[in-house]
Amino acid sequence: MLRASVRANLIQPSVFTIFVFRNTMKMKPLFICYPRCSTCQKALKWLQERGIEVEVRDIVQQNPSEAELEEWIDRSGLAVNRFFNTSGLRYKALNLKEKVRTAPREELIRVLSTDGMLVKRPLLIASDKNLVGFREPEWAAALSEKR
Repeated sequence: MLRASVRANLIQPSVFTIFVFRNTMKMKPLFICYPRCSTCQKALKWLQERGIEVEVRDIVQQNPSEAELEEWIDRSGLAVNRFFNTSGLRYKALNLKEKVRTAPREELIRVLSTDGMLVKRPLLIASDKNLVGFREPEWAAALSEKR
């Protein structure tokens, strides 16, 4: 007779199995936005018109974690300051202009992770690239390579 823990392992897939399965499936790009932002609305409409399916995430309801931001910044090849919403009220209220120029990268990522409204949007996170802010020609070039 099998012990309960052995039986459980026979029935439940391991974390490794789930990881391999999820990463072999074609994942939709993650579209991170602020729903009331007109640029985010325009970008989402642009994606929909081109038949590009995305998973939508509200940046206020679920702001990016430090780990996510670090991964996305690394993959984008952009400087961390490009991920700040410099025209946002929160950025201005916290007087972050000088801090963004002088603070260490780790500190800036921590600051970004505290409030989704500090993060430049929309963000499009795909398996092989990240797009920050909506610039139609840049998105068209980046997404045409994928199709």
